[in-house]
Formats: sequence, C-alpha cells, structure tokens
Amino acid sequence: MDDNKNNRNNPFGEKDYFGLGDLDGFNIDLDETVRFTGDSLFEETEISFEKPKQAAPKSFSLGPINVSEKQPEKKKFVVTFDDSEDIVPPVEPENKNPRSRGGVYFSNGVPANNIEKPAEQKRKSVPQKQVKPKNKAAVKPVKKEKPSKKKRPVSQSGYALRFISAVLACTLFLSFLGISCLNDVLAITRTDESVVVTIPNDCTADDVIDILSENKLIHQKWFCKLFFNLKNKVFNDDPNEMVFLSGVYYVKKNLGFEAYLMEFQEVQETEKTVNVFFQEGWTTYQMFEKLENFEICKKEELIAALKGADYDFDFIKNITDSSNRVFKLEGYLFPDTYEFYEKCDANTIIRKMLANFESKWSNEYAKRAEELGLTMDEVITIASIIQREAGSKEQMPVVSSVIHNRLNHSISYPTLGCDATANYIEKYVKPNVTSVQAQAYLAYYDTSSIRGLPEGPICNPGIDAIEAALYPEETNYYYFCHDNSGQIYLATTNAEHDRNLLEVLRKNNG
Repeated sequence: MDDNKNNRNNPFGEKDYFGLGDLDGFNIDLDETVRFTGDSLFEETEISFEKPKQAAPKSFSLGPINVSEKQPEKKKFVVTFDDSEDIVPPVEPENKNPRSRGGVYFSNGVPANNIEKPAEQKRKSVPQKQVKPKNKAAVKPVKKEKPSKKKRPVSQSGYALRFISAVLACTLFLSFLGISCLNDVLAITRTDESVVVTIPNDCTADDVIDILSENKLIHQKWFCKLFFNLKNKVFNDDPNEMVFLSGVYYVKKNLGFEAYLMEFQEVQETEKTVNVFFQEGWTTYQMFEKLENFEICKKEELIAALKGADYDFDFIKNITDSSNRVFKLEGYLFPDTYEFYEKCDANTIIRKMLANFESKWSNEYAKRAEELGLTMDEVITIASIIQREAGSKEQMPVVSSVIHNRLNHSISYPTLGCDATANYIEKYVKPNVTSVQAQAYLAYYDTSSIRGLPEGPICNPGIDAIEAALYPEETNYYYFCHDNSGQIYLATTNAEHDRNLLEVLRKNNG
C-alpha cells in the first residue's frame, strides 16, 4: 500500500484513517480486506466494539456507524476511495444537529468528540453556571395595622395652660424689646470702649442713626428714629437745622442715642478752654503731639481724622492726593494761637485750623500763583522749604529766589539740593512710621536726588513764607548755605559755593 498516496487523500492523518484513535477507553479490532483495482479502491472493514479493559467512569454502548447513504444493520461501515483528486462527500439528509467537516457522528447524531471524558479532564473543564430553579413567588407578609390612637379631648385646664404660656412668651419678648430700646437711649449696660465712626458730608439725622446702627452702637434704629421725630414734634424743633460735622470720631459705647447726635454736631462747649500756640514751620506730627500733651485730644485720633475725614473746604479740591505723600493736608494746618475746649473732638480741631488757612489764602495769592505758573499746592510746598531753610524773615525772599532760579533752569540745575526735605522724613516722619515706609517716602522727598519739588509740603508755613514764595527777589543766585549763627552765604557758581562752604566750616570750628 502506498501510504503517501493515502495520506494525500486521507483527511484524518497517517494510517489512522477515521480518527478513532482519539477515542479514549475503546479498543477497536479491524478485520479489513483491501482490494485494489485499476479504476477504484474498495475497502471493506468490519469493526467490532469491545468493552474497555478498565471500566470507564460511565459505561454506555455505541450504535452502528454509517458514513454511506444506505445504513446497514450490521456494525460495520464501508468506505470507498476514488482515484480522482477531489472527493465529493455523500449528500446526507438535513439533521437538526449540524455536523462539522471531518468529524465522526454516531447514529443518534452525537459527535464522537462529545463522548464523556474521564474525571481528571472534567476537573480541568470550565464549570458551567448552574441555573437555579425559579422559586415560587414569595408571599409578602401582611403588616398588621396598628390600632389608631384616639385623640383625647383637651380639657379646659389644658387650654388655660396654653393661653398662659403664650402670654408669658409675649411678655418676655416685649420686655426684652423694651429694655433694648431703653438701652439705646440711656446706654445703661454699655461699656466705655471706644469705637471709630466716620461721618460723611451733608448727613441728616436719619443718616446718622443708620451709621450708628451699622457700627452696633444702637440696636433698635426704628425706635430711635421714632423717638427722635416725636421729640421734635413735642418741642417744635426743626431737624433740618441740625448740622452734623463730617469727620472721623472716636466715641464711646456708653453714650446714649441723643449724646451721639450732640457729639457729631457743630457746637461742642465745655466750661474750660485751653489756648494752644503753634509755631510757624511746625510739622503735623509736632502739632498733634502738643495737643496730646495738653490733654485736649489724643494724637492717634487726630491722625485718623486727618487721613480719613473728608472736610468740606473748596481749596482742598486743588490739593494733590497721592499715596507717596505723608499727609494730604500737611502745610494747610495754619500755625497760629487757638482756643480749644478741653477734651475737644479731633475733627473740630482740624476743621478750625483749616478754616484759618482758608481765610489767609486770598484771591490775590491765587492770582499771583497763576502768574508764576504754579498751583496753590506748589506755592505752599515752596513756602514750606523756605520756612525750614531761611534763618530769619529777612532771608526768606532771597532763599525763595534761589529756589525759583533752579526751578526755572531745571536743565542746568535739575535738583534743588535742600537738606530740609530729607531732614523732614528722617527727623519727624520716621519715628512715627515703619522704616520701610520712611524709606519709601524719602524717595519722593529728598531733593538732592529727585528732580524739582518734593511730593508735598514739609511743614506748615506761616504767612511770611507764603508771601516770600509768591514774591521772590530777583537775583542770579543758585546756591546758599548757613553757619551755626544763621548767617547766609549766597553764590552764583559752584566754585563760589565751595569757597562759601569752606568759610562756614572755618567759622563753625573757630
């Protein structure tokens, strides 16, 4: 037999013609008679099935196998091979269980590879999900209804108890409300702690009451407004005649509602007054320290009022407001002798000093400043430098001429070079601010390094310094210096100024 030829036409491999070697547990004896002819090859094989020598896990019998169109009753099958290359499989009737190509099927339609495997191979197979049988519909337990509680009728004593409780609650509420309203008027349980209150311009009584409520100085503002209006009707007072001063106030919590209104009004009189004199050329810090020493007003309250209040003077609108400026109103607290009431309010003090400056700054001064091409703020700044640099009233016009000459020839003389500007920061400002703030201010006030005028006035000048700034002498001087006795040395050139400095040094050491 030509095995190679059979292998070419045998789809089941070499010598194992039917693939039955894969069946475990079976011994097959083949009595085969093979006859070869020139046209075809016919092989008739008779297969007998015997029980395996070792018992399989499960025993069963196999029916006859038939791969031809006609099914013989004997347990044998006939296979016919054709010489042609293509083998056409016999057409079999349709079966519900489809058969794959090359497989062996038994008479009952079960494929050979579905034979039950030994227990060892079963363990390796993936277990199938077991479908649980559907349980019968669960019967929901019937909830037992609780017996409804019958409402017991309220007795007359129960109604009376409820009525008394409601009356007591209303009484307590009204008592609390009455005490709160009374406390706003009389301030019985208030402490003497101070609170900062800012009053803007053109405030009415209702506006002041709202501000007091926002600062928690009163708690029942509706009652205060009602009380205020009833009192005005009883005493025939016109609330529009009450004038409230704008500013920053330090008020105590133990003042009553009416006391607050009096605190913010224009008239503040006490039996005792104090006269205070402010020297020309003093800074704002110097003035406020003196007021505190005389126990008229605290320094911190004055500073807060100067920075935070919006004073209603027309000339203030022309003042430059800058964060690089120490005080916006530095230079406008006119130095003079003032009469203040003891324990006077900070806003009243500042307002009185500003009003004095407004009375001194005349229309003539304003016209002269316009002729010079200067603003009011620039004139006051020049006057403050003259006030600190000049040794006397007579020296002021000539010192003013040096400053004006340098400002008018800024290309040749870009800086003023006045020591008083840097001295203002180092001596008066630095002790009252942080070192970082003082250094920042110095960058805008030191005229030895900056061009032109400083950021603002360096003191509060008097009327002589203001007039000297407006009416300087006509000179050709660009330099000046002083000795310890106050004598002034003027120069036109830098060489002359150097010689004057040597002379001042010799005179001061001699």
